[in-house]
Amino acid sequence: MLEQAFSFLSSLLGSHYELEGLVKRPVKYEIPLAAIREALVNAVAHRAYDYEATTRITLFPDRIEFLNPGTFYAPINPENLKEGLSRYRNPLISDALRKKGYMEKQGIGINLIITSCLEAGLAEPQFIELEHHVKLVMFRKQSVNDYVSDAPRTVYNSLDIKRHFSAKGLFTSKEFAQYIGKSVSMAKKILFDYQQQGFVEMVGKGPATKYRFIPTESADHMLQ
Repeated sequence: MLEQAFSFLSSLLGSHYELEGLVKRPVKYEIPLAAIREALVNAVAHRAYDYEATTRITLFPDRIEFLNPGTFYAPINPENLKEGLSRYRNPLISDALRKKGYMEKQGIGINLIITSCLEAGLAEPQFIELEHHVKLVMFRKQSVNDYVSDAPRTVYNSLDIKRHFSAKGLFTSKEFAQYIGKSVSMAKKILFDYQQQGFVEMVGKGPATKYRFIPTESADHMLQ
């Protein structure tokens, strides 16, 4: 299953090779395959299997996201994430993955993902702890600067956005784009991201599609 998921994701990523004289250099993917492979292995090894939710992988024009059930497993937390600490939530699964050659040394997975992406000239991947999930965001090269929903400087803006549009009620993607100062296509990507996280819902279909923020405490918590 891991190999199938890896092959499928690899086929969806842009790739290229460069000529050095008459010799082709190895194919390069827009996100390093080592990082993709490690993210898949981590998703299987470290998810909370007692939580009734699926692991979700979403490919956007500017990034790929892995949304995995379960928060960080103590003593690991967002502050010490890069220190190489390791503790297995599912030791039997981790042992099976190690015997199959999918896992190597303990505590190197997160740094491998980060280093692989940085060495490829990409923005640093983000590991975001939500209420019941951990989300890994790996950026694609062409539109890193357009991604805003998890950037630290826009968290306060996200709360402002929610307040503004909650008072308005239903709104269109064009109205949302005008308010945040982005294109309609980028506004739709952000709204889709908000839907995936559970604090925006879509009303209607086609040209009549509108959106609204869900008035719940959990949505406020996720935006903070």
